[in-house]
Amino acid sequence: MARWNGKHPVPYDFFYTFEDVSGRQMDWFWQPWFFESGYPDLSIDSVVVSSNKIKVLVSMEGKLPVPVSLTFKAADGSENNIYRTAEIWKDGNDDIWLEQNTEGKKIKSIELGSPYIPDVDKENNVYTVK
Repeated sequence: MARWNGKHPVPYDFFYTFEDVSGRQMDWFWQPWFFESGYPDLSIDSVVVSSNKIKVLVSMEGKLPVPVSLTFKAADGSENNIYRTAEIWKDGNDDIWLEQNTEGKKIKSIELGSPYIPDVDKENNVYTVK
């Protein structure tokens, strides 16, 4: 606030301030969210189950980078979560593999997203492990 008190900043000043304070280049985020048309949409595209690990392929169907939250629900009622910030998409990838150790538990379902992460198509956000 002190940086812009009494001044008339434009949107680029906002972007540059965030980059200056964080010490990070954030064009990968600003460009799609503020200058392109798109929508936030992630999906579970593939799941590979092995003895003690589950690998999940998450794809960015829309063009807006959003965080990734995966919830693994076990048969015993326990849950485990993987969370990655939107920065996971900064290299321009359209999909990413995330891996979870099952700790010997039988996983019955995987859910992508949360009430705080926008997603236009939630139909492709749940996977039932067979």
